[in-house]
Amino acid sequence: MVLTENIAMFAIEEDIVYLYTFDRKRYPVFKNMEYIANVCDPHVFFRINRQMLINRNTILTIQPYFNRKVILELTIKPENQIIVSRLKVTAFKEWLESGR
Repeated sequence: MVLTENIAMFAIEEDIVYLYTFDRKRYPVFKNMEYIANVCDPHVFFRINRQMLINRNTILTIQPYFNRKVILELTIKPENQIIVSRLKVTAFKEWLESGR
């Protein structure tokens, strides 16, 4: 078991959902992303795209990207760039500004 405060993000890789901790450990989760997004605290976790749900405490920087998307730099370093989908950018920024 992993404590919620230790979870940095969830990501889908090769059809498997993985939980990443702040100490850079990775565990498979045998639930789908929709279920995980529904049970996580929406003040702490945000689903930035179809493949990723992140903890607000893992965000280091936000940079503009083309077509109104943004790229995130996180405390953990996944293999691919972390891109907030264009359709979620406004809600993502509002979520960040709420700061809860």
